[in-house]
Amino acid sequence: DVIVICGDGSFQMGLNELATIAGNQLGIKIIIMKNARLGMVRELQDKHYGGRHSATILNGDPDFLKIADAYGIDHAEAHSNKEAENIIKGIVDSEKPFILVCDVHPDTPSI
Repeated sequence: DVIVICGDGSFQMGLNELATIAGNQLGIKIIIMKNARLGMVRELQDKHYGGRHSATILNGDPDFLKIADAYGIDHAEAHSNKEAENIIKGIVDSEKPFILVCDVHPDTPSI
């Protein structure tokens, strides 16, 4: 079983892989932590540049659920930890690909 947990920024950097996942019906589960930030870049800027941030806010995130639809991948959105937990329990044993988009506060650390 493969479960990918990534931020909305990093997901967009590998978006092209959805064609492979969908085309081969790979049972990969993708959990997108949607916070409209490049979180790891921001954390590195905090650590090494005194909190001076550059190009870490993602304005104009796409609708990830529509992208999943475009590839024929089942999907859901979670607005709370409990909601995410329930969805994950329901998809973990599925053979089909799945995308779960989780709303996350912008200042939540990446680790």
